[in-house]
Amino acid sequence: MGGIAPESTALATVALGIFAGLVRHFYPYQAATSKGAIIVALLGTLLNRLIMFYAIDSYTLGIALTGDIAVHQLMANVLGCVLFIWVTRDLDRDKLENEARAAELCALRAQIEPHFFKNTLGAIRTLIRLDPDQAREYVVKLADFFQSTLNNASANTIPLHEEWAQLQRYLDFQQLRFGEKLRYRFDMPPDLLDCRLPPRSLLSLAENALTHGRRGRLEGLELRFEARERDGCLILRVADDGCGIPPERLATLGKEPVESASPHGN
Repeated sequence: MGGIAPESTALATVALGIFAGLVRHFYPYQAATSKGAIIVALLGTLLNRLIMFYAIDSYTLGIALTGDIAVHQLMANVLGCVLFIWVTRDLDRDKLENEARAAELCALRAQIEPHFFKNTLGAIRTLIRLDPDQAREYVVKLADFFQSTLNNASANTIPLHEEWAQLQRYLDFQQLRFGEKLRYRFDMPPDLLDCRLPPRSLLSLAENALTHGRRGRLEGLELRFEARERDGCLILRVADDGCGIPPERLATLGKEPVESASPHGN
């Protein structure tokens, strides 16, 4: 770039970069702190000025050049290093928080509702005495249900046909338990089955409908699952003919916090 002493300035700048890189390599934890960044900036600036001073042929010019900008360069280097450490620390913290949220979401997806598992095993145990061949089929279905749950635990999205298959397994187990008291219908256009959605989207709604739709209800329960496309978006609808939400509670949903007797919001 020219200037009064282009060669010495270039040499000093390269030396400063190498010095900072070596410190970061051999002392990564110390260099990542604000105090470490300030020390590196101070020593690096001193090294930079010494190289420029000895690389310039003229003693008077070296003194003038290093003295005039030393303080300004020192302040700029210190502030720059500290700001860089703060920014990278914030980015690392955000990254860790995002990874923690993703891990928590994966853990939730991998969970099997304990009551569902217990009730399913109880139904299969009863079926063993009545129809051993069908009981074996349900054991295989249960293994497939677990395998699909584990496979999709870390996925952000899955095709609708995979979610539908997992939902059918779940409802098959529930129908084994409730018999004719549980009915369900699907309306899934074939051209939408490759659309992607978060895992357990339909399954969670089905679990919720079974939990709350049967509450205080002696007759059977029917679930309806529909998929539609609207303006390039996948619209899913889960409906039941259960007891419904009391009107006074329905009026507050989405408008104010609603207390729940369950710690999980059920």
